[in-house]
Amino acid sequence: MASKLENIPEPPTEIIEAAKDNRLVLFIGTGPSISMGAANWNQFADNVLNQLRKKEIIDYAFIDQLSNLDPRKRLSIARSLAEEEGVEIDYKKSVMPSEKDSTESKIYEHLLGIGSHFVTTNYDDYLDQPIHKPFESQDEARERKIIDKNIIYNPSNINSDSFSEPNTVVHLHGSFSSESTEKLVITTEDYLNHYYYDNDLKSGIRDFLEMLFDGFFTILFVGYGLQELELLEYILAKSEDSSEDSRTQQRTRFWLQGCFSHEKNTYAQLKKYYSENFNIEMLLYSLDQKHYSALEDIMAKWGVKINSETTPTSKKIRFANEAIQDE
Repeated sequence: MASKLENIPEPPTEIIEAAKDNRLVLFIGTGPSISMGAANWNQFADNVLNQLRKKEIIDYAFIDQLSNLDPRKRLSIARSLAEEEGVEIDYKKSVMPSEKDSTESKIYEHLLGIGSHFVTTNYDDYLDQPIHKPFESQDEARERKIIDKNIIYNPSNINSDSFSEPNTVVHLHGSFSSESTEKLVITTEDYLNHYYYDNDLKSGIRDFLEMLFDGFFTILFVGYGLQELELLEYILAKSEDSSEDSRTQQRTRFWLQGCFSHEKNTYAQLKKYYSENFNIEMLLYSLDQKHYSALEDIMAKWGVKINSETTPTSKKIRFANEAIQDE
């Protein structure tokens, strides 16, 4: 029987220590973006199909026939139909919330305040925003925005050297902010090209993932749900060539995952599976009371904890003095 779920689990010591040494990598899934009002995978696929329906390429009956397929298969079919008919799909419109549907969640503010290296499979630009960590002055925040932000949109530009700079954001599957949505990894064919077929892109991605998971960095997966398990295993499988490295015997891979009380036994089995097969420790928390907003509460508390142990005392004193002067 699985133990009782915590609302806010404590951050492991390994994560705090990695943050101190700039070795913490936050690997971000759709959860935080959903908190901002963005579409989940099912909604994304439905929205794309409805674009084709409005262009009279398909009808409601066809959409219903596809309803039992997973989102990526629906997206693959939608792209194929769009190419046949010579129409463009507005993927950004299908994912990003309208102004009235967006939320005031501070989840990304908390995430950006914790880490200095980010990898995401999301296409949005929430991680690309200016960083303003606790105990920094506004002048420092402006300087970091201009000098230190290193955003990699194009998967073909992903490599170990490009990731070495602090405050780096890697869009592993492309970004709406890139020049062409053709570079987005969305369909089944895209995933095969990205991770399995022999080509220069696959070689670069594989080398990057092997570097990322070789044990030097501590990885925290955030916001990956059951809909993204196959996606996550695509990534993890490509990193396992380095699993024989003795450093991976340390705890360097964590997965912060929410679930409901009635799911805890199922997740206990998933926790065992990912520990045994991918050396990942799953940190479970309860969704019973706050659902998606629970993650924001956790990141807020973790941010306070991590920054209190990693921020030099001199900065804390200066920040306090600035706060007094502003009153």
